[in-house]
Amino acid sequence: MRWGLGAVIAAMAVACAAPATAQAACEGAESPLATLEPATAEGALVCAVNEVRATRGLRALEVESRLARAAREHSADMLTRGYFAHEDPSGRTPEQRVQATGYAAATSGENIARGQRTARQVVATWMGSGPHCRNIMSPAFRDIGTGVSIAGTFWTLVVAQPAGAGPAGSGAAQGECPLGLDGKPLDGSGSGGGTTTGTTTAPAARPPTAKLRKAGRSVIATVTNPATQRLKVRLLLRRKGARRGRTVEVAPQRVATITVRPGKGRWTATVEAFRNGRWTRLQRKTVRVAR
Repeated sequence: MRWGLGAVIAAMAVACAAPATAQAACEGAESPLATLEPATAEGALVCAVNEVRATRGLRALEVESRLARAAREHSADMLTRGYFAHEDPSGRTPEQRVQATGYAAATSGENIARGQRTARQVVATWMGSGPHCRNIMSPAFRDIGTGVSIAGTFWTLVVAQPAGAGPAGSGAAQGECPLGLDGKPLDGSGSGGGTTTGTTTAPAARPPTAKLRKAGRSVIATVTNPATQRLKVRLLLRRKGARRGRTVEVAPQRVATITVRPGKGRWTATVEAFRNGRWTRLQRKTVRVAR
């Protein structure tokens, strides 16, 4: 599932035990989150993810400090503002959080979880859901960052591939998800504790585009939204002592038309999109509207 292409997906934890040798390899992976330091819990989550990737011959994901910052901040924010979602109450998406750290991603993904007691239980939960499993098992990712909020038992996993880099590896496991911790396909009979989780992945977003034209007494903006989340855009017309405008939302990967009839005169028309917390100009031109 790509950025914004679906709602947060529910997945119940899968009661799936890892081999004893694998369990011993990840310090803290079986320990209750409340007994661990955040750094230990985050490391255990990375280790548990790489264990299950290894069952299908995928290379280990590399810890990336900027992705870790994005993951930690999201777990902390969910606790502080009392929500559980990929998009925060301000409308900020996982993709935007990664971009804000300065990491230039060709593609990226996020899994979140709440309430699981251990890192291995979190990974079992995610592996039991197709979209979450595909984030973990994707050969398209090279880097990983994790963040936990011990007080609220929030877990966030961010995976990404930097722009310009090749695939992290190859493997058919992605298409076989959901999987157990042993890398074997599940038969759908798994059950167990745990709470809902969510996942999303996205390619690097192309910027929106806009075209302005005049039709009779109307000024029309045609806006294309190539992203996988909704986009707020507005058409503003200004002249000395007057202002007209209209704001709409454009659905993911759709085209929308905004029409404003400003009245007679010479107007400066501007199309803007709300991206990364601010309005960004897409196009501006001067138009003359006759009576």
